[in-house]
Amino acid sequence: MVRTEPRTPISYVWRMQKTLITTMALAASLLLASSTATARTPTSFLPLSLSYAWPGGGLSDDVAPDPALGFSLGYRYGTDRHFHISARATWMRMTLGTVDTIDYTGFGLTHIGLLGGVQYRFLKHGWSPYVEGEVGMGIMFADKEVANIPQRIDELTEVKFSYAGVVGVLIPLSERVNLDLAGRYQITFVSGNFTSMAAHAGIQYALF
Repeated sequence: MVRTEPRTPISYVWRMQKTLITTMALAASLLLASSTATARTPTSFLPLSLSYAWPGGGLSDDVAPDPALGFSLGYRYGTDRHFHISARATWMRMTLGTVDTIDYTGFGLTHIGLLGGVQYRFLKHGWSPYVEGEVGMGIMFADKEVANIPQRIDELTEVKFSYAGVVGVLIPLSERVNLDLAGRYQITFVSGNFTSMAAHAGIQYALF
């Protein structure tokens, strides 16, 4: 008498296949969801740049500040792919020249801007031109060089309303880094008024 092994019921095999297919489908769904979350558009950015500014306005006519290097650091939050809310701090120090017979050599002016604004990007992907408007305050103070070290003159310090306009372009360098090139005009309502026209070059890094 030949002994045979009991056959596996067909219904059991079908249930195993169904469970396997369901498990694979669930795993694929989770993987797709994970990749989608990873590839989602960043909403928070850290822009930083170097600038070269040409001062102007009545104050510049009075004390003849030279064009100067500066820098800016900020934060941008994207409400969508076009509109971003921004906050920015700028800094630059200018040495003074000679006006008529008055020599201001050895003195300097430092301008600090603390502004918030809104940026609009024209394109969602790739190279994206943008415009930006900012309002806030400008801090201006004078200093005198003593042993080649600027010493602040407290009585020559003003904090006034300031606004700025920016036109620029973002150029992708990687998934997280954009080259940020911009022209920026700012006016601060200190005595005599102070303006600056600056060229900015820097990067914008996507935080998350």
